[in-house]
Amino acid sequence: MEREALETAAERLREKMELASLVNFNRVLLDRYHGIATEQATKAYRSSQVAMAVGLAILVAAVLAGWNFQGSADRIFVGSAAAIGTAFAAYLSRTYMQTYERALQQLNQFFNQPVLNGYFLTAERMSEQLPAERRAAVMERIIADVLESGKEMHFASTTAVPAPRRTARRA
Repeated sequence: MEREALETAAERLREKMELASLVNFNRVLLDRYHGIATEQATKAYRSSQVAMAVGLAILVAAVLAGWNFQGSADRIFVGSAAAIGTAFAAYLSRTYMQTYERALQQLNQFFNQPVLNGYFLTAERMSEQLPAERRAAVMERIIADVLESGKEMHFASTTAVPAPRRTARRA
């Protein structure tokens, strides 16, 4: 069904290259993109939860094992294993959470796209009401704005990586 919608939109675009056909084709592609980004966000969030649970389980198991062992060498070994295991689980959890945050940013871009398309369609329709001598200049501006917004969205999608949060230490 998804493939049929894409083929239908592509065929309409081939028949008549106009902004409405291009927007429809873009909408179909965005729907596919939304599905992929949502799936990635869901997987990353679930993986993060699993990593957190594993880290907590390692920590609880180490505490219980530490109470049961009498020798200091055994307790040091269990404590070291717990520290390493918990640190690794925390690293994985944070990595998955960063992936989740990135997927959410991409989903936000997805929801901005129809608004931009609406603006461009409105501008195109309004330009048809203008006198012929002004229409060419307005259409050139619309084209420039479409290209500029595409460039800005591409730049935002390739550079919008969240900065790590750092807290300042007080002296």
